[in-house]
Amino acid sequence: MSIFTYNLKQTNNIMTFFLPNCDRCDKETNSMIGSMFNLQMICSDCKTKESKHEMYDIAVSVESDQVKGGNYNYEGIGLPEDLK
Repeated sequence: MSIFTYNLKQTNNIMTFFLPNCDRCDKETNSMIGSMFNLQMICSDCKTKESKHEMYDIAVSVESDQVKGGNYNYEGIGLPEDLK
């Protein structure tokens, strides 16, 4: 699982910029957002699919309750099998 970073590779004094890959689908992307189900950083396509899932509202509600209770390191309810 990646932490949202851009990868740089130096070869012969030339810096090459690599975009990060989505933790879920592994596609290269120029933007990512955190999943509501787990700690994955996901692309907009995966986020759209995730937000349509029947468990999404539950995941959002549970995370909100955890943060309100002071748990700022909540890991999520877990990724449903059909989103893997």
